Amino acid sequence: MVGGVYTLVIRVRRPFEIPVGRLGILPFRRGYYLYTGSALGGLDWRLKRHLSRAKRLRWHVDYLLSSRDAGVDAVVRASTQRRMECPLNQRLGKVFRVRSTVERFGSSDCSSGCGSHLLFLGDRGLPGIVEGVIESYSSLGLVPVEHHEKAGG
Repeated sequence: MVGGVYTLVIRVRRPFEIPVGRLGILPFRRGYYLYTGSALGGLDWRLKRHLSRAKRLRWHVDYLLSSRDAGVDAVVRASTQRRMECPLNQRLGKVFRVRSTVERFGSSDCSSGCGSHLLFLGDRGLPGIVEGVIESYSSLGLVPVEHHEKAGG
């Protein structure tokens, strides 16, 4: 199994509120979000799971993606055995000049000071978002692989 780090480019088509595990009911605005995570034990399996609608809700992002108003438009990933989700998440925040909007989302095991692993980008264009994500991976010495999705979207 190949492990790695990934970023889901999630589009929310309409604003909604949804219960997200222990975080409670959270509002999500219309626009693009970036969710960054790691799967050192199996990247392909984790991404396949995230992109599937039929699953037990386990991670915070599962709750967000369970809404019919949210879907993954693109995925950027890189193989690595190092825990890179926090440095990558922090780099993405700097590149896009945004901060987390949903505190503790996807970062309950974070020890690097990330407020969240979900970043809100608003209504930027998808090509520019993907380009910025790829550049962020490369700047950290990762070799990014990108593909567009329509799963859940």
